[in-house]
Amino acid sequence: MKKIILLFLTFFTLYGEYGDWLTLTFPGKGTDMVKVEDNLVLSSMGVLLVKGNGKERIIDSDDGLFNPNIIKLSYDFRDVLWCLHPNGSISLYNIDTQEFSYLTDFSESGEYEAYDIFSSDKYVYVSTTSNLIRYRFDEEYNKYIVDENNTQFEDPNIFVEDQVVYMFNNQQLKVIDENSSNFNISFWNDIELPVDLVINDIILHNGEIIFLTKNGLYKRDGNLLVKIDGALDKNYIAGCSDSNLYLVASEDSENNENALFETDLNSLTKITNIGAVSSSSFIKEGSNFILNSFEDIFFVYNGEEMIYPEFNLPKLGNMSNMAFTGEGKIVYTNNKVVSYFNAEDNNFLFNSVNLQSGSIRNVYVDRNNSIYIGTWGSGFFNLEIDNDGKLELLSRFNFHDGNNSTYSASPNIIGEGGNLYFVNFGYSSFEDSNLITKIDTESPDSTVTGFNIGSMVYGHELFIDSNNWLWVGSNNEAYQPLPGTTIGIKDLNGSDICEVSLELAIMSIAEDKNKVIWIGTTDGVYYIDLKQVNSPSSISASMFKKVENTLSDSWVNDVVVNNLNEKWFATNNGVSVLSGDNKSWRYYFPLDNYIPEGLSGEIIEGPMLESKVRKILFDDEKNLAIFLYGGGFSFLNYSGVTKDKDIDQLITNPSPFLNNGSSVMQFVLPDVKTYDSFIIYDLRGKVVRGGMGSKRVDLYNGWNGRDNSGNIVSTGIYQVLVYDSNDPVKHYKGKIAVVRK
Repeated sequence: MKKIILLFLTFFTLYGEYGDWLTLTFPGKGTDMVKVEDNLVLSSMGVLLVKGNGKERIIDSDDGLFNPNIIKLSYDFRDVLWCLHPNGSISLYNIDTQEFSYLTDFSESGEYEAYDIFSSDKYVYVSTTSNLIRYRFDEEYNKYIVDENNTQFEDPNIFVEDQVVYMFNNQQLKVIDENSSNFNISFWNDIELPVDLVINDIILHNGEIIFLTKNGLYKRDGNLLVKIDGALDKNYIAGCSDSNLYLVASEDSENNENALFETDLNSLTKITNIGAVSSSSFIKEGSNFILNSFEDIFFVYNGEEMIYPEFNLPKLGNMSNMAFTGEGKIVYTNNKVVSYFNAEDNNFLFNSVNLQSGSIRNVYVDRNNSIYIGTWGSGFFNLEIDNDGKLELLSRFNFHDGNNSTYSASPNIIGEGGNLYFVNFGYSSFEDSNLITKIDTESPDSTVTGFNIGSMVYGHELFIDSNNWLWVGSNNEAYQPLPGTTIGIKDLNGSDICEVSLELAIMSIAEDKNKVIWIGTTDGVYYIDLKQVNSPSSISASMFKKVENTLSDSWVNDVVVNNLNEKWFATNNGVSVLSGDNKSWRYYFPLDNYIPEGLSGEIIEGPMLESKVRKILFDDEKNLAIFLYGGGFSFLNYSGVTKDKDIDQLITNPSPFLNNGSSVMQFVLPDVKTYDSFIIYDLRGKVVRGGMGSKRVDLYNGWNGRDNSGNIVSTGIYQVLVYDSNDPVKHYKGKIAVVRK
């Protein structure tokens, strides 16, 4: 087996109220592939990969992809690539111009799970778990619209050939003439299937339609399917065609073992075993077979061996935690594996360490850049990055009985000065154990001591405040409240303690510059003003106040305070940000995301990878907020957001703009000394006109109502950003109304 390393990283920057975004996505499971002229396009549950002319390009959310997860691809009759997302939304991509547009008819009309997509010579068919809808292109309005014909059918797969539409699932196969005036289910014709026959896919081979099934190969004979005798009775899951037919068949379904075959429909020849494939699509290029992979988007069989790519992208899926080192690196984890990348150049091409036990709950890097991992049920692990950049496991340890054969739930670590503090969940189950273990790393023998906080047993989250008080919050493995003490507090300078019962699951604790403690829970955010107390023992449950009705979601995974004293709350539905003076809010959501009603503040939809944000880090020198998702990272430069001019300072003339493609709209500013450029966005943040570098347009020439391709834009509301090309952080923003004449 070989690895091929693809050293590429391209990204697109969105300015204006969105801030500047960079997303880095775990490539994930490969889902589909299509040939588009000289390009091979591959999709995954994470990115879109375009390979052609000796170049590769990774495309994800910040490049304009509406959703990083793609389940199917189709190349239509207008040379547009359709990327179908799980919720039914669609990214339309022009490979030549590298521009995106979007269709959201499904995702905006209800809860749908997308299933399949197929383009004929004049329609594009899109199916969900219960619907089939086809799109046509309206030349008059220059856009795709939903055709009036649709039908209902459970889990439909689609295939179209010679103006006949085939719709099939595990139990049925139906056909209809593409020119039929009514697509109601009652107008479709049934094709009779042999008993227990299950169709996996349909392909075209030498002008003949071949049905790939769990019981061999079949072809259509009128209203019947008949078996092709020359092929063995195998479970065929994928096929591609040139002069011969190439097939992937399951050899051992329980172990996901497959093999690649060649057939002329008279005999079957096995080429090689190929292991697991993640979709029913594969392509033959010369002597190479390209197949979708469960972890690397694709792999190649070159006639002798399997070759797997290595992308300069996050190595882990289902990520859960991250931490900065003092050397410009970010350590990140999923449940069992630890890896890191260089935050200066976003280099991910480093090794990973599989801890092979437990469930990772926390990662902490001390001031000596030693990495500590807390797990659920497997104790603690200590790792380091050596001088050659290799991540190495140094030790595994625990704090009870002096016996490492049984490891406790030990989820969290925190440091202060030369001291490290480890929390031992449920420590009372073990002899000679404490809730908190302290290691003095600066003592000659790294002295180990322990202490408890009253009767508190189920410690989980740790935080040390500006008073040098240690805060311990409780929750269990399922992030649920536990009986007894919810928050324990100990003065590390003395012996004073506090135990508070709030019946909450504590997820995160932080302190702002005004000595206010903010506590994220699975039931919102609570806070307490430390200026009102003089010792831990003076704190009572009544002093904790809840932030009411202002969060994007009540489940808060992380609380972080930046150098502007803003409080950032990572939730299961976006990020909520409370201003430094606690007077205003803003909210970050992915595109096409559910936005709760009643939020009071600025709502920003940007190229976030997922709605659930698990962790936030800050690089305060660069004004960067780093969001961790299960499937990757977003880097948000929020300086443009926090330094915006007032919207009403930007005036456009005329307003509304009556757009005929030749009239010109001018911008009127209170300060015209340095602002020289503008960008027009649609309401979802896609650049319509202008950009940075070679796409910059001069402010003083105004806007003629056309996009970057010269097309007249449609009627609607657009956003405009006027900026200084020498310092884009300095800018005005506003909204304009366009009426197309």
